[in-house]
Amino acid sequence: MIKKLYFSTLAICLLFNGLLFSQTVNPYADFDAPTLKENKKYAQNFNPGNYNSKILYDCMTDLIDYARKKYFYLEPLKHDAAFDSTAFMQASYQAIKNEKTDLNVAPYKTTFYRLKKYGLTHRGIEIVSKARATLGIQNYSYYDLCMELITPILKNQKLSKQLLDKQYTYIGFACEPDELMKSMYASIILGNDRTFQVFKSSPLNKNVPITKGKGGLEYYDDGICRKCLDDNSLELLSSMITIDKEGSVYLEYDDTKALKKIIGKEGDGIVLDFIQMMQYDCQDMMIDNDKIFRGEVNKPITFEMIMRVNEITEKSSKVKSMIAKVPLSIDLSDDFFINVLYVKDKNVVCRTIYKKSIEAHNVKSSDKVNYLKDEITLTSPGEWVATPEKGTFEIFVPFVIPNKNIYTLSDFDSLIVQAEAKLPPLKIDHIEVIACNSLDQLSNATLQKNLKTRGESFKKALLTKYPGMPITNSVGDSWTQFQSEIVSNETYYYLGLMTKEEVIKKLRENNNEIAKDLEKDYLAKQRYAKIVFHYTYQLDGNNEQEFAVYKFNNAINEKNLPLAISIQNYIIRQVEFQRYRNFSRERL
Repeated sequence: MIKKLYFSTLAICLLFNGLLFSQTVNPYADFDAPTLKENKKYAQNFNPGNYNSKILYDCMTDLIDYARKKYFYLEPLKHDAAFDSTAFMQASYQAIKNEKTDLNVAPYKTTFYRLKKYGLTHRGIEIVSKARATLGIQNYSYYDLCMELITPILKNQKLSKQLLDKQYTYIGFACEPDELMKSMYASIILGNDRTFQVFKSSPLNKNVPITKGKGGLEYYDDGICRKCLDDNSLELLSSMITIDKEGSVYLEYDDTKALKKIIGKEGDGIVLDFIQMMQYDCQDMMIDNDKIFRGEVNKPITFEMIMRVNEITEKSSKVKSMIAKVPLSIDLSDDFFINVLYVKDKNVVCRTIYKKSIEAHNVKSSDKVNYLKDEITLTSPGEWVATPEKGTFEIFVPFVIPNKNIYTLSDFDSLIVQAEAKLPPLKIDHIEVIACNSLDQLSNATLQKNLKTRGESFKKALLTKYPGMPITNSVGDSWTQFQSEIVSNETYYYLGLMTKEEVIKKLRENNNEIAKDLEKDYLAKQRYAKIVFHYTYQLDGNNEQEFAVYKFNNAINEKNLPLAISIQNYIIRQVEFQRYRNFSRERL
């Protein structure tokens, strides 16, 4: 009985560990950029004693842009000399110390102070990396070096999240060799518009509506704040804040136990940040990006303080407490909003919860009601307009039956229908048919001839569905797919390091011994027809509405929220102007 219990417990533990592992698999670990690898400049041999720093800079920043676009469809990062200078300072220090580190010597010990040295705010991050400077007599290109620098970053869950974070729009980069030229040390600086110091508040200027100094608050500390970064319950704080016509600020919530879980731990609290819209005047901006807050702040408010002034005295789980007054410097008739700063350890600001709206109880209006666009929480990158974009979709038809060389439309039409069903109305412009063979069959003339016959049969079949359509037919191979897949094979991973010609020769050795081993799991799956459909979206009539909804949902799925906001604003305008009739918001 004990033995059975032991094995049952062991099985459960192994299952749990397996599930845990499957949930933490890093999707960026196998990153590569084949198009950059083929770039002639980046393919040049790298010599740490005599290299082109411009090529190295371009290669690394292009590689980062490639990763951000590949995984999150982000636009290329912008460049600024101050970012590059900050990165160069740390890259040089690492090279002198011959040690990978993001720390320096006082007074520029941390990234915080190095950013300030070059006139930037503290709102930026730094990622450091190290790579071999040479592989001796082996080829070692600029691309190889940059891949060695970026790979450990992408394999690290925390660092990859930072590198691919959509909030960053600017980059600085520098890379320096150590004294013996054995290693290359790199620094990557990431920031955004708030990393630039557009306006600096002065304690001598009493007319600036911003609290002087740090308001008794401290900057974000990863050791203190890490656990609350992904706590979605904190977002509820903004919905709890209301203001009456006298300027009294209330925290109202119907569950005191839930509120205690959110801000009830020792040292937890909230701070209100009162921000006036006139601070965002384009001609006279008054937002100090170097401060933790944007406007006027009060002192931290704890859960105990909130409950002490709860106006609901009878036994209830509800709370309504006046926690502050609007500062006297703010006219209640002017536009303003309140952000909630979540603090831990009494005064360390860990999160800013953006307030979406302020309920003003003294306002009455009979104006036409339109959609309220949230342009505070997220800002759109620009105006989006529906245009007839071009695109492609692909289908793959595996060659399962070895001697089958003639294919009809019925063999693959369902794949086309499924692919088109996921897209808004479109018009096919032209089609590519690429018949691909596995590497072990490339040298067989008969099989290659059969491959051309298969491709031609696909072309004829497609013409029955798309009469008069321009269709090209070509022959290809699965070399790229083979390279990416074989590296995970414990026995034959080394094949991925060879050239295509070397692999073909290796597969034929000893009466095709290796090819037979790889047939089922690799080679058989690498024989197929790849059909690429080039199309243009149709925007006539109701098709534009379908297209806009599709683009919006795509942006949400890809977590490109600024683009989603732009498309949402466009859809709102079309609904308001009655261009989109019978529009259902449930489709978004």
